[in-house]
Amino acid sequence: MQTADDTVEPLQTACNSLAMQKGCRNLPDELCEYIFELGYSPDPTGFRFALRITHVCSRSRAVAIRVPRMWNVIHDSQCLDQIATFLDRSKIVDISVHLGPWSITSYKRRRTNVKDFFRIVAQHSSR
Repeated sequence: MQTADDTVEPLQTACNSLAMQKGCRNLPDELCEYIFELGYSPDPTGFRFALRITHVCSRSRAVAIRVPRMWNVIHDSQCLDQIATFLDRSKIVDISVHLGPWSITSYKRRRTNVKDFFRIVAQHSSR
């Protein structure tokens, strides 16, 4: 039995090393999509996860863009261009619209004019 272990151990070490070098490059896109969906959270700050994934590498960006559920959280703290991009990438899935606190201070810091925000989001009210 020791002979088999002596043979398997170096092979396993070499295999582990190769797996670490290759990373997730060998994973099928469908599996990456599933992993991204598991990592994503549809809470008000969930949109940040989608943005972070797209900045890992060109492949993760391409895969993430194809996952509509990663783009369905819309928050009024996002800029108008980002909101439009998220709505486009979310395809036809339901969207989750989140509004931040309505204080004078937060109103002055908003990236998006409230009227513009509702104008864009209202176009997708059927979802």
